[in-house]
Amino acid sequence: MPTDVRLNYRFNLVYRLPDAFTPGSVAGALLNTWQVATIVQATSGQPFTPGLMTNRSRSGQLGGQAGLDRPDLIPGVRPKDVTKGVSRGCGNIKAGTPVGKANLWFDPCAFTIPQVGTLGNAPRNAFRVPGYSRVDLSFMKMIPLGESVRTELRVDVFNVFNRVNLGLSGAPNSPERIVYGALGNVENPLVTAAQITSADAARQAQLSVRLSF
Repeated sequence: MPTDVRLNYRFNLVYRLPDAFTPGSVAGALLNTWQVATIVQATSGQPFTPGLMTNRSRSGQLGGQAGLDRPDLIPGVRPKDVTKGVSRGCGNIKAGTPVGKANLWFDPCAFTIPQVGTLGNAPRNAFRVPGYSRVDLSFMKMIPLGESVRTELRVDVFNVFNRVNLGLSGAPNSPERIVYGALGNVENPLVTAAQITSADAARQAQLSVRLSF
């Protein structure tokens, strides 16, 4: 399984906010001694290889397992253009349909079915699944309740900017990379080709209280 990730960024921060009010006052009790923490993640997408459902090459490799054979890339099409712009159109996919979206991450019409007994020329791992980025934020306040007892009040917000991260992080089959059934020389792309049917969680928030003694 390919795991090449060209860009991988992680940033963690924990910061104790300065006390702005007189200790012992009502405002100080509510607004002093807060901490803020954040986790920032940003990665580029992993590579994937388009595939065929049948062993078109008749190689028998791994028992002719589905997805091992590759389609042909249409002459003149660059791999980097397959996941951006619009589709060339074929079968039930209309020309001009935007790609790089959940319902059509890459253009299946950029590929054709190779002749029986031949290997497709679509390059291995030349295409990328969606990247991933997320910011989590936490606010924490320690409240002493005696010499050995204290309470932690915590507010956590996950995916603060509510970014839509298509496909679960690290999922190998997102988007659906099988382009053709490849039972014949000419076919329409599979209706599921290039679709992404999952996404990481939307913005969530939680409030928690922890008692330590």
